[in-house]
Amino acid sequence: MPNDTDLIENFINDLDIELSIRKKDLYLIKECLDSIKNISNKFTMIRNTVPSLYAHYEGFLKYSFQKLVETIKLMNINNKDINRNFLILCLLTNLEDHIVNQKSKSKVLISNFERIYKNNDNILNVTKIDKYILNHDTLEQTCKILGINLDKILIGKEIYEQFPKEQLGILYARRNEIAHGDISSSNQFSISKQKDITSGQVEFAYSNWTENYKCVLESLDLIKNMFVDYLINEHYLNLL
Repeated sequence: MPNDTDLIENFINDLDIELSIRKKDLYLIKECLDSIKNISNKFTMIRNTVPSLYAHYEGFLKYSFQKLVETIKLMNINNKDINRNFLILCLLTNLEDHIVNQKSKSKVLISNFERIYKNNDNILNVTKIDKYILNHDTLEQTCKILGINLDKILIGKEIYEQFPKEQLGILYARRNEIAHGDISSSNQFSISKQKDITSGQVEFAYSNWTENYKCVLESLDLIKNMFVDYLINEHYLNLL
């Protein structure tokens, strides 16, 4: 059985491998865009790769979070020592979606609490983390559960950076419009039915795409840093 130091090293290595794969794919997407000369083709590719930018952000966020919980689970920390907020994750992932009324929810929560907390030494043994919904909408609440401050992520010795929540929120909204095929006329990636695509329109769209691209690259590194810091500084333990 690996010790906690080995588990943390394995966690960092897994994140580094995943991060490298995603960054390489992002670089290739940008290279492909930069090589396109025809403005209509370039505009189409700019618009159609916006969902890919967001997918790498959310995909790495989910991967890192699930690896984090998996690593803490392997540490086999008992309930009195683990951060009690993990109980929230456990209860959320054990509550069935079809239960809608208050009485039924109360019964299930009480039953789960007895089974999970009182009759089980490790909360994470029965946490169904694959059922936990994590995307940009639930990021802030998830970090509050863990006790992570998104406004102050450690990136070096006493050097902190703020997570780009607002910029990623803009990307999230753009991605939703494009992915759902409902692009508003005010969206810079929309196509006018009356006019041809102009070089100015392409330049403006590419400028916005580049901002999103840089933001995603930055967010990937910050996601890694905040979860690694979480493990190294043992924020998963109950400090009360």
